Amino acid sequence: MATQFTGQAQVHTDQDYAFNGRTFTDTDYIRLGGAPDGSQVEVTAGDIGVEIAVANPLFETPAVSVIFQSDTGDAVLYLYKDMFVLKPENYRQGIASTSLALQVKHAQALGFAAISLYADGSFSGKLNGYYTWARLGFNMAIPASLLQRLPGTLQHCQDVLDLMETQEGRTWWLHEGFGGDMEFDLTPGSRSDRIFTKYLEEKGIVV
Repeated sequence: MATQFTGQAQVHTDQDYAFNGRTFTDTDYIRLGGAPDGSQVEVTAGDIGVEIAVANPLFETPAVSVIFQSDTGDAVLYLYKDMFVLKPENYRQGIASTSLALQVKHAQALGFAAISLYADGSFSGKLNGYYTWARLGFNMAIPASLLQRLPGTLQHCQDVLDLMETQEGRTWWLHEGFGGDMEFDLTPGSRSDRIFTKYLEEKGIVV
């Protein structure tokens, strides 16, 4: 049976939490946490904001997200996606992408400015977040150490999403890129939004 994301999860909170004048509901936590049906969602006060930990039989470890306020006062959702680890038998079922789609759509609906995360990995390593998250619309400036190594046809590129616009750029980043702090711009119609929407359409994912 395909994994469902209909909000059938149990939420446990240690207190009520409010952000920008809004008191969050169980549904908010389920959707901001990207929780599949059957999840246990634990909501607690963390070091930088409200932590949402989603435990599910599909996962090796809980998926943790944090709601916090940026220096500019904007609401941001931070994803500890290095902790979102599916069990091997659940790979390639669209679970992670659907979970992210749920988070993106609900964070947009609540007026969040961005989703942030640390994308790990390199071409020679076992982790490929630096590439996968970029393909999903997450962006960061191209590190200064790499700018001078860009081939002539890519020297106009300033950030990772510039590279994602062409096959040459994607291939170059796959082989030469590495991890760093990435951000998804939740502004409707942003490059992040357009890239991720196209990805969901190609995969037939609807939330």
